[in-house]
Amino acid sequence: MAKKWNARNQQPRPSTTKRKPYIQPPFKNSAATSNRCILQPLSEKDERNTGPVAYGLFIALTEYLTPAVVRYLRKKGIETHSGPDYDCSQLLYKLIDEVERDKNFLYTEVSVVQLKRAIQGRNNICHINLPAIFRTWESTIFQWIRICEGFRDTHAATNIRAVYHCFQKKQYQQAVGNRMLRLPLRDYDEGDAFGLSQILYGCIVKFMAPSIRKFINLKNGSRTVVTLDFYENLKEIITKQQQFNDCLADSAENRNDPEMLHISMMARNHCSHGGFYEVFHNWEIFLNSWLKLL
Repeated sequence: MAKKWNARNQQPRPSTTKRKPYIQPPFKNSAATSNRCILQPLSEKDERNTGPVAYGLFIALTEYLTPAVVRYLRKKGIETHSGPDYDCSQLLYKLIDEVERDKNFLYTEVSVVQLKRAIQGRNNICHINLPAIFRTWESTIFQWIRICEGFRDTHAATNIRAVYHCFQKKQYQQAVGNRMLRLPLRDYDEGDAFGLSQILYGCIVKFMAPSIRKFINLKNGSRTVVTLDFYENLKEIITKQQQFNDCLADSAENRNDPEMLHISMMARNHCSHGGFYEVFHNWEIFLNSWLKLL
């Protein structure tokens, strides 16, 4: 039996009062309003081939880079997070603060510019910026390896380098490896939480992001090219749904679209920001919300 969402985590539902029908204005092109660098869209073939690269990079981010940053900061006596969650972006910014205070904070020099490039690589992955990943994935991996070498974490550096070599040979399955999940999951396990986060991210890249982009383009009645960024596009749909109850489909009064959209966004955010505890305990709820959205 599927889990039910805890009402404590729900936002107040919008008023169900019916509005007068009106013609919906077109969706904004999220890419145009994003503060990220806009690159020339990829061809269908290049986009299709870059998806596995994004997925492999997310695994390297989750399995190798983020734990390496946590270990090193803890080694230096610096608080990293409370509980089982940690956002790599926040950790890297904390690392920047330490490097700016002490240029010898790392064993080998890593500049602030290089650390910021590592963060940008993470942002490209979590925001499904496939054009940027297509052009910069090698640079991203090299920055991550350099950071791990700055920690003298040969285990993490070696594993990230192995991902790079698999990408070079287009051996994407070898890059992502295999992780066994034994259901039902009971007590919290970090490895299982990592694996579930990777499953959610794979669903975003393979299914959710392309479907949401297609939906927005169909609503616009044109071949408008919008970003694959699941966050930006879902945010746009949430805004539209608040204005027009039947934004997603007719008969919205028979559904709870606001709650479904809210949970869908929470799922994306926990997946992208290291919310491993929530992913571990609510992965079924998160996937069900995405199925309803599709």
